[in-house]
Amino acid sequence: MGTNRFWRAMSLAVTGAIAAASLAACGGPGRGDADVVRGKDQGPRLETRQAGSKRAGPASAREFEFLRYAIDVSRDTPRACLTFSTTLDQGRDYRPYVDVAPATQIALEVDGSNLCVGGLTFGEERDITIRSGMPSQDGRTLAFDETVGIEFGDRPAFVGFKGDGVILPRVEADGLALETVNVDKVKVQVSRITDRALAFKTITAGFSASRGGYGYMDYNSEAYDLAEPVWSGEIDTPHSPNAPTTTVFPIAKAIPRLQPGAYFIELDELDASGDIPNDAARAKRWLVITDLALTTFTGNNGMSATVRSIQSAKPMRGVKMELVARNNEILARGESDGTGHVKFSGPITRGEGNLAPRMLMAYSANGDFAIL
Repeated sequence: MGTNRFWRAMSLAVTGAIAAASLAACGGPGRGDADVVRGKDQGPRLETRQAGSKRAGPASAREFEFLRYAIDVSRDTPRACLTFSTTLDQGRDYRPYVDVAPATQIALEVDGSNLCVGGLTFGEERDITIRSGMPSQDGRTLAFDETVGIEFGDRPAFVGFKGDGVILPRVEADGLALETVNVDKVKVQVSRITDRALAFKTITAGFSASRGGYGYMDYNSEAYDLAEPVWSGEIDTPHSPNAPTTTVFPIAKAIPRLQPGAYFIELDELDASGDIPNDAARAKRWLVITDLALTTFTGNNGMSATVRSIQSAKPMRGVKMELVARNNEILARGESDGTGHVKFSGPITRGEGNLAPRMLMAYSANGDFAIL
């Protein structure tokens, strides 16, 4: 053990001697000192801005130039949006600086640094030329002509509903109007949600989504957990390429006898084999089929409700109404008089929490139903 400690000490001594000799050979400072690489008198000087002097602004681009383009196919007609290196003049007419070939009537819209070209069509290819001299908002101009080729393929397949309402007149209605684009056939599913379950749902116009797009229902507006299937089938939707087509779905055949409650309609695009593609265009919507039109007025002394016929606009007598709370409890009942009015007292309309009024339901003697 003593011998090992002796040789370890000798090894450390030799290593130290070699290191000292190396430092001396390099001409370094005296023993124990280190070179000063940078001192307090070196490096850039911190300068203080004088009071009241202007701050330096961002360096502006030396040239005004065209950068890129993007296409927008979310509308009935497509657009091409041209992006430039700086903001355009919102009040300037840029038509003299834009040529389209083959020629067509175009509409221009300025949005920041974008110039969007409308009036184009699906399924066609056009060249858009931006002329030199086109000015930006700050006065800089385009140095030379720029030409870009724009090609729009077919419009994405789409299924949806005509209009955005959730009320379908019960009397003399032709049916439910569906709107499609580039779709030959649609699967239609109809479900019913009973009146007593509606207090737990939010009736909305739903959504319509093109093929490959995304749609979602608002919170608490999906119907799958309470829906009762009523009808399922297919409907042909003949069309012209890329043009919106309206097809009337004869909903009376699917629902020959109405019952109190609301209906939920689901549409899915079908392919040539009759299947629903993974990225199918689809749509969903709530629907209340009725001839009862409800109006309410709320004040400190309560709520007044009026019911009229959608078909004739006349007040309706003898319509029973129920004021329903969030927890589905019936807070009050009433029946419309000769002027179509029902009065609900103030205290019953001022409930809180789960006893707060949630909706008003109306039932006519012939089985008609409405909700507000």
